[in-house]
Amino acid sequence: MYKRTFSLLALLLLLVGQSIRAQITECKGIVRSAEDNQPIVGALVKVVGTTDGGITDLEGRFYIKNLSSGSSLRLQASSIGYKTQEIPLKAYNEIVMQAENQMLDEVVIVAYGNSSKKALTGAVAQINEKALRSRALTTPLSALEGAAPGVQIANNMGDMNHPGFSMTIRGLGSVNGSSAPLIVLDGLVLEYSDVFSDINPNDIASISVLKDASATALYGNRAANGVVLITTKTGKGDRLSVEANIKQGTYSRGLPGYEKMGVKDWMETYWKATQRSYMVDKNMTAADAAATTTANLVKNMGVNVFDRADAEVFDGNGNLVANMLPSYNDTDWMDAITRNGYRQEYNVSASAATEKYDFYASAGYLSENGYIKTTDMNRTTARLKANFRPNSWFKGGINLSGNVSEGSYLDYSTDGFTSVKNPFVTLERMAPIYSYYAHNEDGSLVLGSDGNPTYNLNQAYLGNRNIIYEMYNNVHKAKRTTLNGDVYGTISFLKDFNFTVRGNLYSFANNKREYQNAVSGEGMNTGILTRSFSNFKQMRFTEELNWAHDFDKHHIDAFLAHEAYKLHLESDNAIKMGQKMDMVFPELSNFNTANTVSGGESEYTTESYLMRARYNYADTYFAEASFRRDGSSRFYNPWGNFWSVGAAWLISNEAFMQPVTAVNSLKLRASYGETGNDEISNTSTNFYPYQAIYGGYTVGYGGFGALTVKQNYNEALTWEKNATFDVAVEARLFNRLNVTLEYYDRQSKNLLFSVFNPLSAGATDIYFASGGTNTGMSVVNRNVGNVSNRGWELAVNADVLTQKDWKWNVGVNLTLPSNKITTLPGHTDIANGIQRFSEGHSIYEFYMTQWAGVDQANGRGVYIADPEQATETNLAKGNIFQLDNGEYYTYNATYGKEDWSGSALPDCYGSISSELNYKDFTLSLLGTWSIGGKIFDSNYAWLALFNTDKYSALHKDLLNAWTAAPAGITEESTSASRIDANGTPRIDISKEAAYFATTSSPSSTRFLVDAGYFCMKNISLQYRVPQSLVQRMGIQGLSFTGSVENAFTLTARKGLNPQYGFSGTQAVTYVPARVFSISANIKF
Repeated sequence: MYKRTFSLLALLLLLVGQSIRAQITECKGIVRSAEDNQPIVGALVKVVGTTDGGITDLEGRFYIKNLSSGSSLRLQASSIGYKTQEIPLKAYNEIVMQAENQMLDEVVIVAYGNSSKKALTGAVAQINEKALRSRALTTPLSALEGAAPGVQIANNMGDMNHPGFSMTIRGLGSVNGSSAPLIVLDGLVLEYSDVFSDINPNDIASISVLKDASATALYGNRAANGVVLITTKTGKGDRLSVEANIKQGTYSRGLPGYEKMGVKDWMETYWKATQRSYMVDKNMTAADAAATTTANLVKNMGVNVFDRADAEVFDGNGNLVANMLPSYNDTDWMDAITRNGYRQEYNVSASAATEKYDFYASAGYLSENGYIKTTDMNRTTARLKANFRPNSWFKGGINLSGNVSEGSYLDYSTDGFTSVKNPFVTLERMAPIYSYYAHNEDGSLVLGSDGNPTYNLNQAYLGNRNIIYEMYNNVHKAKRTTLNGDVYGTISFLKDFNFTVRGNLYSFANNKREYQNAVSGEGMNTGILTRSFSNFKQMRFTEELNWAHDFDKHHIDAFLAHEAYKLHLESDNAIKMGQKMDMVFPELSNFNTANTVSGGESEYTTESYLMRARYNYADTYFAEASFRRDGSSRFYNPWGNFWSVGAAWLISNEAFMQPVTAVNSLKLRASYGETGNDEISNTSTNFYPYQAIYGGYTVGYGGFGALTVKQNYNEALTWEKNATFDVAVEARLFNRLNVTLEYYDRQSKNLLFSVFNPLSAGATDIYFASGGTNTGMSVVNRNVGNVSNRGWELAVNADVLTQKDWKWNVGVNLTLPSNKITTLPGHTDIANGIQRFSEGHSIYEFYMTQWAGVDQANGRGVYIADPEQATETNLAKGNIFQLDNGEYYTYNATYGKEDWSGSALPDCYGSISSELNYKDFTLSLLGTWSIGGKIFDSNYAWLALFNTDKYSALHKDLLNAWTAAPAGITEESTSASRIDANGTPRIDISKEAAYFATTSSPSSTRFLVDAGYFCMKNISLQYRVPQSLVQRMGIQGLSFTGSVENAFTLTARKGLNPQYGFSGTQAVTYVPARVFSISANIKF
């Protein structure tokens, strides 16, 4: 009875359901976000089990007509960034979708593989192609600046041929070795920084920065300073996609110059200085000194650019009363060599993917004309990356790329950036009355046979040289060719195993031609041609075994590998002199005398065994261990072991966290391990740091050849090692705020130092060339130093607005670093220029003569005196004097007190970013900043030290120099108020001043300045043409972008570049370029 009744009811319900279903032939509705109740555009809505479906429009609505008979009674909606949602099918449907926690599921590229972000136990930061797409970058690694905490990049993006790229991760981990991270492109180590600019940013899918031992240990003996992994794009999508990008832009100098005096101020300042020199040196009265100065100054300067005779340029009081002749409009030498350069870039790529294959192919061309005239660079790149899956058990692929780069560069780095041939040195310091063109006595230009102005080759300031003439008539050209080929094959077997064999060959050839003309400069009267060639090849072969298995809530995977690596370098160099005839393009055959012919070959090899194991329980508990055994040809005992362990706990997956809805994810991770650094002892030129090396010299008295010891043998030499501990908390809150707080402790051990050896081992510091030194010391490299780097890192990213039309994301990251030397050879301090290495102090710390200020009684510069030299004799002679504050002072830095004077290491550095979206517009900002730390502004010192170079440019600060003692202050006064700590010393070029200029080093704390800065690194505005318009045009996407790199920089002093490096010093060289660009991107 009951069974019959139940069967009848079931049949009735089935008939009713079929009747209802038969009535639904179409459906419509809206899809909204649960987070803000806003419509979701572009969501896919389909009937489960059928092909019936549609895409939501700009209002989040969908409409599906002609539903298939027999369709499911369920409707499914999916969209990127949201969890897939299913609901019962109705005629009208309202679907609410929950946001997905993409932070945890994001795939991150790590050493020899990848990982989900939630499974990471190490410190890894990753940026994707979006961060590169709109920016005008010559080297893609520049995009890392400000992208992750703990990363510092020196900003020298002015020289496109030699980008001067330098980078540290979590501080300097070596004193005499390299502190640069390992750069890896698709598994291949890039050995030299020049090749970074050979990488086309358009080909890059992601860049990962590995910062701790857990992340880097698989790179073993070269990972102590961190690792940067560059991964190129692969094919994607289920159809052929072609994308083209065009960028056009302009280059200009990104930092202003120092504030220098104009002609009037400069002339009058030198008049005052010269008058004083006559009064002091010749015992003249003020009136006689004034008359003598007026009569002779212009004549002594060697040129009269004014509309009056030499003796009539000034009045009796030193006021400039003459006018500069209009024809002398060629005295701004730096302006004459700069321009608004032009940049153009073209890229096209094609990609596709199916179940059987995927491929990515690209070609690119970049042409840059720098902001310095005569400099340019042209780069052509091509890439083909393909993977094949012919069946279920085999996968193979190739990755081929090539690059040809040619350019004309500026010769500016000779002799530590101080050579007169360096235009930045010479032209920045050129006085404003000296012209680069030749002029007749009446001031008119001297014209050549072609009617153009001729260059002034009789300029006494430069020793009858003309740097601008040399720029246009010398040749500095380079051509670089790179080829990279990678092939692999993977076999899957026994369900959970796969075995991969991979081979890689990378070839690099560099060809340079440097010609010094026979008219002006170093090649005067002879002409000099230098040809240099270098070739290196990298070969890598790996075998990798992977195993992965899931059971119940457990996941475990293991990785074993063997890797063999070889680098072979060849170089040849020839210098010839005695040019036979003028040539458009100089060749060695046009020169008579061989000056130097040299060459050599070097090899570096490693063999490595790697293993890694990872465990995951219920996507909540994670553990990882890595081990690498390396053998390096750089050491007598080649083998070393490097390892790491790490663990993570995804707390938010625990049951007790489920009621806490404000916390979307919460993760705790920690790691510890040891990595190595075999980049020691200048390995760019020395591949054999432990071996005894001899060098050849030409000895005087007959020119006989000799061999001398250049490096002593040390079989105990080994890797510098880093032991790193890292702990971090990662959280996502309120489904819109991401926070990572991290602490690191990096202990660098076995650092390389040169220590004294018995002379019986052979003197390594000996030099027989003319003007050389011969200390006769014998030194040997040993591992005897330790350095500690500790710090905190914070990264915060917030979705401030998530409305329908408005979306705004703001990010901030910062690092609080500390650095300390813990062990030195013999526990003895080591002088390092204006810095000093001392146990308990930082690598970055200054040790300098202490500047006190200006003595208001006489206008002289004053130093704090060394109390130990405050003897009765020195006090009686006036070498040192004491004021009523008990402090000793001196005018002579010889008696000055040397002391610790602050550090170049900032107190805090980081970045701030913003991305504001309004409908189809996106405004992106990136700013980098640094707070605290000091920098020695040597460039400013050249302009502010009046007596360093007669008749050179002067800084405007000298207009505020001391002129007279304030009332009540005399040289007999003992009040400490005599010293003006912020004053500028008197203008003086007397012999007395010259004496103190030679006995008092300018390297005092006077020229230490705050190194803090803020740089607006990038501003970009993008417009995406709406899909409704794009589809009518038959294309997939179209966007336009305008951007500027290095928009502006705020520093303590106009002209200062605190981003030059990490050591707290400056150089007279390129400053970052400001690049305005517009681009169009189209996708078919």
